[in-house]
Amino acid sequence: MRWFARRLAFYAFALWVALTINFLLPRLMPGDPLGGILQHLSPSQIAANPGIIKTYQTLLGGGHHSIWSDYLTYWHRIANFDFGISTSNYPAKVSTVIGRTLPYSIFLVGVAFLLAFVLGTGIGMVAAWRRGRAVDSVVVPVFMALSAFPAFFTALLGLYFFGLKLHWFPIQHAYDNGLSPGFNWTFLSSAFRHAELPILVIVGAYAGGWVLNMRTVMINTSCRR
Repeated sequence: MRWFARRLAFYAFALWVALTINFLLPRLMPGDPLGGILQHLSPSQIAANPGIIKTYQTLLGGGHHSIWSDYLTYWHRIANFDFGISTSNYPAKVSTVIGRTLPYSIFLVGVAFLLAFVLGTGIGMVAAWRRGRAVDSVVVPVFMALSAFPAFFTALLGLYFFGLKLHWFPIQHAYDNGLSPGFNWTFLSSAFRHAELPILVIVGAYAGGWVLNMRTVMINTSCRR
């Protein structure tokens, strides 16, 4: 129980630090962060919602309040899941955009890590059981090499070679244009097709850890016997 409490306190502290840095960055960096955001909107969009400038002034500290007052307002907005208006999906709220895309992210990451666990554990068991054979000599080093690269770098390589060059996988959006989300085969197959490349990247980036852990555990267990 104490271990769980310590881990929970650590993650709560890390979350507070991350959100505080996110609050301070636009206020400490030189330039005009408000102008940088508003340039993504057309004059007609700004005219249709005149309160948007005041909203972003409050979010970015461009008003006449103290930084401590802005900080309290910032946390109040976070507690109410009020993250402002999205400039890329205007005039939708950021919380609405997150709620719309969150199921895809949960599905993608959940399936990817499940496959990484199953594949990594299975390969680690075979590699430990048949040390020096093809799986141990070829497959394990390949997965270890993939896991040595940062995940974002592996993703960029996957996008470039498998998406742009070979056209094996789609590289835009979560499903085909023109489809409406729903529980039907057309939509589900399209969504899974668009998730294939991210899933492969996550599996390649993280399965190596499971391979090494399982192989080490099995070898140590057999040596003790």
